[in-house]
Amino acid sequence: MNRWKGWCIALMYGVSAQAAPVIYGWAERGVLEPAGLMMDLKLDTGADTSSLDARQLREFERDGERWVSFTVRGEDKEGARTVRIEREVIRYVRVRGAGGSDNRPVVRMAICIGNRLLEDEFTLNDRKKMSYPVLIGRNTLAQMNAAVAANRSYTLTPGCP
Repeated sequence: MNRWKGWCIALMYGVSAQAAPVIYGWAERGVLEPAGLMMDLKLDTGADTSSLDARQLREFERDGERWVSFTVRGEDKEGARTVRIEREVIRYVRVRGAGGSDNRPVVRMAICIGNRLLEDEFTLNDRKKMSYPVLIGRNTLAQMNAAVAANRSYTLTPGCP
């Protein structure tokens, strides 16, 4: 069968050329790297960019570039732990919500979800009033070939190499 005929048949019957997506729960556990902290995640298809609960933000300059220092809280084998992290600021985004709007720094972070280690952009914000310290947005979900099931939660154990 030639290539075009195969694509036409796939389109006619709604068959995707990609593998079926992995089904994740709307809430999962993940490990923030390189800190090695286990954290609760909310998978949010309504958000573009992922967000991380970052406290004690301190912006500074390093070699002419904008950087930020912040703390995150999670769990490791010994229990609850707070870790200070430094990252280069990629950009700032204006986020609007019910409480108004603010500019947030965006940094690159790595997180292990299931058996996938993903590196993506995260906005930094104090999320202490939120139920979940990490929100995983559509940009990160797209890397995972993920479908989010509203009736499932905590379906996977993080296990990245």
